[in-house]
Amino acid sequence: RPRPVLSKMAWRSALSKHVSELRFIMCPSSSASAGVRDFLKASYVPLKEANPTFPLLVREADGVGASVLARYSFGKEKTVDVSNLSAEQVESKVEALVKGSL
Repeated sequence: RPRPVLSKMAWRSALSKHVSELRFIMCPSSSASAGVRDFLKASYVPLKEANPTFPLLVREADGVGASVLARYSFGKEKTVDVSNLSAEQVESKVEALVKGSL
């Protein structure tokens, strides 16, 4: 069965239909995590407003690389490294995880 094609912004409102959890792992101070921090500053509130009951988790730890983990049905998970990426590149990676294309 083909997956539905989502527009650039539609993936945000379709988040809970395709993914059961998104987890952002990052260092609160390293430059390698700056893009994910910037993405979350700009996008966390709109994502939560569009998906109020969706588990959108942020985990910070000193010295860790920046990554995004998507959990799908039946316990399937995908993790993508977002270290040293810009906020726009992080958004593209998150969108790909939501669409299941990574």
